Amino acid sequence: MWAKVAPRIATIVLRDAQHLAALEVAGHALVLTLMRYAEELVDVGEYHFPAAGDIRKPELAMARTLVENLADKWDPSQYTDEYRANLMKIIKAKLKGKEPHLVEHVEPRNAEVVDLMERLRQSLQGAGGSKKKTARSRKTSTKARKRPHAA
Repeated sequence: MWAKVAPRIATIVLRDAQHLAALEVAGHALVLTLMRYAEELVDVGEYHFPAAGDIRKPELAMARTLVENLADKWDPSQYTDEYRANLMKIIKAKLKGKEPHLVEHVEPRNAEVVDLMERLRQSLQGAGGSKKKTARSRKTSTKARKRPHAA
């Protein structure tokens, strides 16, 4: 086991940007933690957070339902480090004097895209908004029938 050493603060460059980092020992490993510069930090006092009594029960229930419906188990095997794979291809190709063929970024195929605005509309219609829409759509369809068609 390595001796306990206080974290060391360092600066590193990733993707053409300098970052602040803490380098520390954790067991038999070195751990690098990216940090923020002072100007990147925001005082949370600048934001208004609603008090517990300000949130209505139906809103809270809808938020919980939305989160539960969108939640999925974390499977790290679905993700690969394409940057490292491409870098290794470049290095190997350069050593052989060839041009590398890089891997394109591909989104996981089983990802379901959810239209949140459509879900919100459906939710609002289910809460009594459908009556107003029905009356309005009747008026619109009646007007559309009475208008002469452009030639």
